[in-house]
Amino acid sequence: MDLLTLNLNQSLTWSRADALTAGATAPATAMGIIDAASEAAEAALVWRWESLVLEGSDDGPRVISPLPPPERVAASGLLPGESAAADTSLEAGRYLFIQTRPPAAIAGYGGDGDEASAWLA
Repeated sequence: MDLLTLNLNQSLTWSRADALTAGATAPATAMGIIDAASEAAEAALVWRWESLVLEGSDDGPRVISPLPPPERVAASGLLPGESAAADTSLEAGRYLFIQTRPPAAIAGYGGDGDEASAWLA
């Protein structure tokens, strides 16, 4: 797995209301809904570092498996028509991320493993 750097030049925004209305309230349901949505659909699942990462290993930080429920879920493009006002954002800045297949630890995810996902840290 390669750890990559993302230099985000402008903020990205999503609506929590859109995610709730579409039913994307947990990792498994969000990924299933996104798979069925249009190509322009996006979802942001947000965790606090402390709730997702175990520190102190000789090999460095490790992600908890299976994933705990996210602290917030937001989306854009999941619903037809106009989206609700954006209320969650990823501000411009520098982020670490990995790009990989969806983790099998997400219970109930029905993907076939061919979809690529970007996971930010």
